[in-house]
Amino acid sequence: MKGSKSAFAAGRYFKYAVGEIFLVVIGILIALSINNWNTKRQQQIELKGYLEKIASNMEQDITLAEEYAIKRDSSNQLCSQAVKSLLGEEPNLGLVMRAASSVIMEFYFVADKSGFEALKTSGYIGKLKDARLDSLLSKYYFTLEKLEREEISYNTFIESMEASWLKETSLLPIMSALDIQNGGINDPEAFIKTLENNRDIILARPIEAVIVRGSSETLPQAYYRELIQIGSAFIEEVKQLN
Repeated sequence: MKGSKSAFAAGRYFKYAVGEIFLVVIGILIALSINNWNTKRQQQIELKGYLEKIASNMEQDITLAEEYAIKRDSSNQLCSQAVKSLLGEEPNLGLVMRAASSVIMEFYFVADKSGFEALKTSGYIGKLKDARLDSLLSKYYFTLEKLEREEISYNTFIESMEASWLKETSLLPIMSALDIQNGGINDPEAFIKTLENNRDIILARPIEAVIVRGSSETLPQAYYRELIQIGSAFIEEVKQLN
């Protein structure tokens, strides 16, 4: 009987020990599960913070892109009118000067990439599971790269033509008719006569080249509008994140 009781007690103790171990294991698994959930939740909160920063950057970019698109459209139209005038027998020198000035005033679109750079540095970019956001993010910065390359090409050409023009031309006769301090014209009639007396300066080949390029250059505007479209879509997606 004693042996039977000992075996029974041992069996009960063994079951109790197994039960205790089982409970400990379950407790550990639950703790790990909660910890993993908290970690993922914290990562999602931090990732959302980076995305909201990028969206904020894009809002500023969009404002600048809208402004530059309008200015470049205006310059493009002015240059197109100037090209038609240059093809005529008596070019409108005032129009030619305005067109050339609109192109020589270079624009470099400088986007705010601080949020995107912070996201890349954080390592969270690989945790972006939203395919739509990931696609928009890639498209936006790829378009931005294309815009930057196009602006460098365009502005480098303009700078080259401007340097060539100024190398062989003195602008003093024309500048003398301007109110440089106030950014206006002292005497409109005198200014027109000055332009007529300096036709060779205004109708120089580099100026023609600048105007022709300005009349046909539409890629920057296309990229500005693409950035506006993609950026606006990204901002809306971020707003809808939980």
